[in-house]
Amino acid sequence: MATMKQVLGFPSAEVKCEIESAPIPEPKDKQVLIKVVVSGSNPKDWKVPTWAAEYNGPDNDSWQTKAKSGMNHGDDIAGVVEKVGKDVIAFKKGDRVGAFHEMQAPGGSYAEYGLAWEHTTFHLPASTSFEEAATIPLAALTAAVAVFKNLKLPTPWLPATESTPFIVYGASSSVGSYAIKLARNSNIHPIIAVAGKGTPHVESLLDRSKGDAVFDYRKGTEETIKGIRAHLKSGKYGEVRHGLDPGIGEPSKQVLTEIVVSDGAINLVLPSDWDTGKIAKTKTTVGSVHTVDNSGSGDNHNLGLVTCRWFTEALEKGTFTAHPYEVRPGGLEAVQQALQDLKDEINTSLSQHQDVHASLSTACRTGDIQTLKDILEDEETGLSLSSVVKLDIKIRDLIRDAVKASQLEVLRFLRPLYPKEFDRHLRMNAIATRSVDVVLELADHDPGFITKSFGIYGCPLRSAVSVPEPKDLAFIRFLLERGADPNDGLYGGMTPLREAAAGGEVEVLRLLVDYGAVMEGSGAMRRAVLGKRKEAVEFLLERGCSPDDLTIRLNDRYRETALLMAVRRERYDDVVKLLIGGAANVHVKDQEGRSVVEIVQLAGNVKIVELLREALRKEREVNED
Repeated sequence: MATMKQVLGFPSAEVKCEIESAPIPEPKDKQVLIKVVVSGSNPKDWKVPTWAAEYNGPDNDSWQTKAKSGMNHGDDIAGVVEKVGKDVIAFKKGDRVGAFHEMQAPGGSYAEYGLAWEHTTFHLPASTSFEEAATIPLAALTAAVAVFKNLKLPTPWLPATESTPFIVYGASSSVGSYAIKLARNSNIHPIIAVAGKGTPHVESLLDRSKGDAVFDYRKGTEETIKGIRAHLKSGKYGEVRHGLDPGIGEPSKQVLTEIVVSDGAINLVLPSDWDTGKIAKTKTTVGSVHTVDNSGSGDNHNLGLVTCRWFTEALEKGTFTAHPYEVRPGGLEAVQQALQDLKDEINTSLSQHQDVHASLSTACRTGDIQTLKDILEDEETGLSLSSVVKLDIKIRDLIRDAVKASQLEVLRFLRPLYPKEFDRHLRMNAIATRSVDVVLELADHDPGFITKSFGIYGCPLRSAVSVPEPKDLAFIRFLLERGADPNDGLYGGMTPLREAAAGGEVEVLRLLVDYGAVMEGSGAMRRAVLGKRKEAVEFLLERGCSPDDLTIRLNDRYRETALLMAVRRERYDDVVKLLIGGAANVHVKDQEGRSVVEIVQLAGNVKIVELLREALRKEREVNED
C-alpha cells in the first residue's frame, strides 16, 4: 500500500505535533483526492488540541475524543487533483483546485495528500496561486454561512437592490474580512466595519462612495458607537438590521447590540456565544456545509456547493480576492512552529503586509504618488520594490486599483515596474472605465490591449458596447479607430452588434455597421426581437439584415428565426408586423412541426393571423405571375 507523510496534532497546553507515515487515503463516492501543494492554517488548528487536553467527558465518538488520540487538523487545501471517487463530475486528475476538508475527518491538509468533498472543492483560475487559494476555503465558507444563510442577506448571484446597512465587529479578522468581500460582491452597503490595528487593511476592502466606513474600537466603545450613529445619520442610511461577530466574543457585544435594531439579527461565529437580548441570535459553524445527504436543519450543503462554484468565477473575474498570507518554508516540518506562532500572535510579517498593502492600495486609488514612493523606498523599514513583491504586494493589483480610479499619474509611475502583458481582467477593468486616456496609457505598454480577446468574456469592443447606460459613443468609436474588430466573436455568437441589438442601441448599431460589422450570422436580429427592441429591428431591416438571419454557431440547437421567436411571445405584435413587412419567411415551422400561422391561431391573436394570411396571399400572387 502506498504511503505518505502527515502531521498529527496531539492534546497539549502547548502546540505538539508529530510527523507519521500513513496510507494514502482512498476517495469515497463524491470525494476528491488532492496532492497538497499548500495548506492553510487556522487558529482552531491549535485550539482544538488544547480543548481536547482539557476534556474529561465520556470516551465516545465526539470530536474531543477523536482529538485526544491525535489528529490531522488541517482543513484548507490547495493543490492538484490526484484521483476522484465515484460520481464526481466536476473534477478530474490534474485539475488545480482549492478545497475545504471536512473537519475532524480523515484526510486533512497537513499531509502530502488530502481529501475533500466535491461540493466544497473549487477550480483555480491560472491567475490564482496555490498560496492564495489556501487562504480561502474555511474562512470564506464560514463567512458565507454567516452572511447568506444565518443573516439571510442577499448573495452575489442575487445581489441587493436597496440600501442594506451591515455591521461587522472584528472586520480585520479572516472571517470578518471575507464577510466584507462577500457583502461587497452582493451589493450590500453601507458596510460598517469595526477594527483595531488592522484598520488600514479593512479600509482597502471598503467602498467609501457607497457609505462604507471603518471605526477604530481602540478609541473606546462609547466613541465607536457615537461615530457609527453619526455616520448613519449623516448619510441617511437607515437602521442597521444585520450584525456579525466573526468570532471576537464579548468585546463585540455592546457595539453590536446598541447599533443593530431590536427586531434585527446578529450572527455569532463560534466559539463566540453571548446574549444578544431581544435581538435574534444565530450561531455559525462552517462544518454544516459538509452535510452530504441534504437533510437536517443545519444543512448548508447546497450553499457550500454554489459558493464554491462562485469562488472560481469571481476569482477569474477579479471581483473576489484571497487574503494576505505568509509562507513558512520547510513543508510539514514547519507546521508545529507555524501553529505555535499563530497561537502566540507573533505573525508580524502578515500584519506588516496588510498595513503596507492597504496603504499602497489607498495611494493608488487616490493618486498619492508621494506615498507610493515613500513606501517603496522607505529607508527606515527597509522596504524596497523587491521586498514589497516578496510580501506578495502585486504590482498588477496596484495597477488595477489605479485603473479603476482612472489615476493616470499612478499608472505612469507603476507601469515600468510591470514588464509583463496585462491579463484580461486588468484590461476588462480598463475598458469598464470608458476612459480614452487610461486605455491609451496601457495600450502604449501592450500593443494588443484593444484587439486581444477576453476569452469567454468576449472582446474589449463588446465589453464597451454591453456596459450599462449611458453608452459612450465616443469611446466605442475610439476603440474602432484603434483597430477593434466589430466582428470579433462572429462564429461564437458573441458579437458587439448582437450586444447592441439586445440593448436596442440604434446609434451604437449604426456606428458598428459603418465600421464594417457584418449583420448576417451575427444573431443581432434575433436578439433585437427577443428584447422587443422595435427601433433596433427597424434599423437592421433598413440596413439590409435578413429577418430570417440565424447565428453562426455550431451548438445552436433551436435554429428558430426571429419571426418564430416573436409569435411565441405576448405583446410582440409591433415586432411581428415589422418582420412580416420585411419579408420574413412565413412558412417556417418550429421543432414540433407547427407553422407560424398555427402558433398564432393557438394564441388567439386574430390581427396577426390576418397579417400572415395577407402575406401568404401576396406571395401566391407573385408566384402565379
